[in-house]
Amino acid sequence: MKNTQYLFIDRSKQPPSEISVEQLGIHERMPPGTVRHGGDRFPVLFMFFHSPAQVWLAGADPAPAEQCLIIWDRGAWHHYGNEVQEWDHSWMMIHGDRLAHLLAATATPLSTLLKLQAESLCLRYFRLLYDELQQHGNEDQVMLEGILHLWLHELVRARAHGGAAPEVPARLMEVCRHMENNLRQPMSLADWAHRAKLSVSQFSALFQRHYGCSPMRYAANLRLQRSARLLLDPNISIKEAAAAVGFTDSLYFSRQFRRRLGCSPSAWRRRYG
Repeated sequence: MKNTQYLFIDRSKQPPSEISVEQLGIHERMPPGTVRHGGDRFPVLFMFFHSPAQVWLAGADPAPAEQCLIIWDRGAWHHYGNEVQEWDHSWMMIHGDRLAHLLAATATPLSTLLKLQAESLCLRYFRLLYDELQQHGNEDQVMLEGILHLWLHELVRARAHGGAAPEVPARLMEVCRHMENNLRQPMSLADWAHRAKLSVSQFSALFQRHYGCSPMRYAANLRLQRSARLLLDPNISIKEAAAAVGFTDSLYFSRQFRRRLGCSPSAWRRRYG
């Protein structure tokens, strides 16, 4: 078994919110044996097994779980481990109304072993969530929801491709970095395609294949997520937050914000600011 550092964060005493991570552990190595817990008040539990282990589901015979992800549903009972040797897993306890919405929207199978061979994918998102929670004192709902939404969407693609999400081409990642660094500037599909050295139609099709949405929608989501973070600063007006991400019309910005995030910018500020 690889000698990997165990990372752990405990936020179980934080007040509940629309998405709350109670605890998260990365590469926790366990002695031989199995774990049994769960029940009515237990939150959703994400778990990835890095080494040989077994999972018992609904009274069935034990199933091999190495290199498998399971997302135990809220209130489920859990039974897993390895009775004969040390085993390694990463996990997260999480709950909230928005989490339930994301799981339903992506049709994510719950309390089911997902044999995806997607260790690097899962570790990437466990680490993103760990870093977000470790570096910031308060839970940023926009960031948590964004990370989880991307993770669940990548799981959809991994399942569709038989367990391995296709690698995103470097040219697309460079365009996305350009989008993130230039949200105030006018958006141009032709410019993005030129940067990727592709025709507009080729670029749009490739982007849709890897990100599951059009380039324009992706950039619009980036703008609104950035504006939502800016609105948490009481010194920044709604008009200034809109302008900072490229919206010159405050009314249009408010309509788009409400459509994508479910409430007006002012309501968002009252709720999370």
